[in-house]
Amino acid sequence: MVVTDPVPNEVNLHTINAGGADLVEYQANGNPLWITASSAAPIAQVLVSSLGLGAGYVSGVRLTYNNVPPGDSGGRSFTLVGTIINPAHGGGAAYALPRTYNSTATVDTIYNSVAQPNPPMATAPFTATRVWPPCWPKV
Repeated sequence: MVVTDPVPNEVNLHTINAGGADLVEYQANGNPLWITASSAAPIAQVLVSSLGLGAGYVSGVRLTYNNVPPGDSGGRSFTLVGTIINPAHGGGAAYALPRTYNSTATVDTIYNSVAQPNPPMATAPFTATRVWPPCWPKV
């Protein structure tokens, strides 16, 4: 099972909680190239600070879970932890709040070398009402 999740430019990703994935890959700075973050399975967590991106950012995450039968998650789940930033990665002007973002992951399943049908993935909207750290006016 391969889960691919694009990270919105408005999110500065800090942590990938991989839920025992066998392989964790990421895309950086909007580049479509997949880079291995960890393949020391089972992978519980990847800290973005360990990836050596410097001022760069994670723009996509791909997690591979081997030998997952169709319809069985095996208790596998993942979470992406980050901070909403304003302005967003990639440049551009600051945006007005509140703002709603959509995060849509996709799943591809191959079991015993046969592609399996996948249920549609739900889009998870989340709304940012403020950014962190708050910007206080100088007095």
